[in-house]
Amino acid sequence: MALVTQLSVRQRDYIIPTLIFYKCPKCKKRLGLQDDYHSIGEPFLICPNCNVVNIISKNRTEWDLKSPAQQFLFKAKVVFFSLFVGGGFGVFITEGLKRIVQFNLSYFISFPIGFFIGYLIFNGDLKGDIKESRERISNPRYIKFLTEIGLIKNTISSDSKSDNRDQ
Repeated sequence: MALVTQLSVRQRDYIIPTLIFYKCPKCKKRLGLQDDYHSIGEPFLICPNCNVVNIISKNRTEWDLKSPAQQFLFKAKVVFFSLFVGGGFGVFITEGLKRIVQFNLSYFISFPIGFFIGYLIFNGDLKGDIKESRERISNPRYIKFLTEIGLIKNTISSDSKSDNRDQ
């Protein structure tokens, strides 16, 4: 099996506080770019240069491997971004209509419409990420690989150990 490493903060180059460039600790090749917020996706990067498996599960992991609290926070993030980005867009449209065509649209109408549109966009993005994650996690070879690199506990062996303790 290939060498497996857990990337630490020192092995990540920060461009700006919310972006990370991952580097392979073995050959120093850049592996990828990601925002610093938790995301949904493969919890590892394989170096194309030296085949080292670099675990990045602190920042990115599959949806079904996240705790219920992490899943709740993702859904709350959708609402938060919808409020500020979508609602802000609604306010922006109101101001534009006022200045360009002298039409006075109430914020009580534009803000909820902007929020709703933002929610549809951000929630659709989240649902797409969850669907892709569940497609990956349904593959038995992928589950085996995640187990081999230590990202999923081998439940079969832990169940048989607990059965042996009971005897």
